Amino acid sequence: MRVLVLDKDFDQYRQLLAAAGVAADAGADPGAHAGDYDVLLAQPDLAARYLEQGGEVAWIQSTWAGIDRLLPAALGRDLVVTAVKGIFGPQMAEYVFAFLLGQSRSLAFYRAEQDALRWTPQVPRSLAGQSMVILGTGTIGNHIAGVARAFGMRSCGISRSARPAANFDRVCALDEAPDAARGARVLVNTLPATAHTRGALNAALLHALDPAATLFNVGRGEAVDEASLRGWLEARPQSMAVLDVFAREPLPADHWLWRHPQVRITPHVAALSVPADVVAIFLDNLQRRQRGQPLRYVIDLARGY
Repeated sequence: MRVLVLDKDFDQYRQLLAAAGVAADAGADPGAHAGDYDVLLAQPDLAARYLEQGGEVAWIQSTWAGIDRLLPAALGRDLVVTAVKGIFGPQMAEYVFAFLLGQSRSLAFYRAEQDALRWTPQVPRSLAGQSMVILGTGTIGNHIAGVARAFGMRSCGISRSARPAANFDRVCALDEAPDAARGARVLVNTLPATAHTRGALNAALLHALDPAATLFNVGRGEAVDEASLRGWLEARPQSMAVLDVFAREPLPADHWLWRHPQVRITPHVAALSVPADVVAIFLDNLQRRQRGQPLRYVIDLARGY
């Protein structure tokens, strides 16, 4: 079986595969690898370039959580695409709660007070009893909801199906999101980029939140209606937006988000692909394929997730 790794961390992937007895060609330039392969272990943008350059493959195992950059090249082809799941939830939860705990415990305030040599105790704003709405009830959203429950928060999940999911107190459909979010102090978007999720963070949803709410976008930048976001921030001076993903990356230096006092920006680092974790998923699926068993985490290319 011919395996090709296409990823910026290709050397780490090649070494991990070799240690498991799997030989693979590897690189970060799809054009440097002529011929067809049975399997690609690849970041989606490089896999798309491989297909666009005429490469053929039966199965692509993504090294990223999101596969939207691969979809245009993969649609209509006779191939299977599998995702990586179950490894990003803890990282995403750490990201969200790092900010929330910093807020609730006034860490920035105490840092400034320390610099000014002032002793100014403040009453903490406990997370217990607060309401969190999470767009997306997959493995990432589910893990965040579990951590929220540990802090005594109430959580509502939003999904297309509205099927009940573990760790959530309730789950609602996407078109019910504004009602579900009414009065919530925290809104977290984990949704993938699809036609149904584009612009999901709109005025109706944002203005339903508590006036001092915090928005987290750790899903995809296309989910944000930027005009609605700007209007919400201006209308709600106590609100905050913590943004890790953007419709255009890197975010242009002249973009208004950089300088807005109620916005916190991170460069798409809420959860990163760790090669050892990805390889463990890939090797499991490789064994399943060799045994003729169903692969795990198969993507519905028509839906985009």
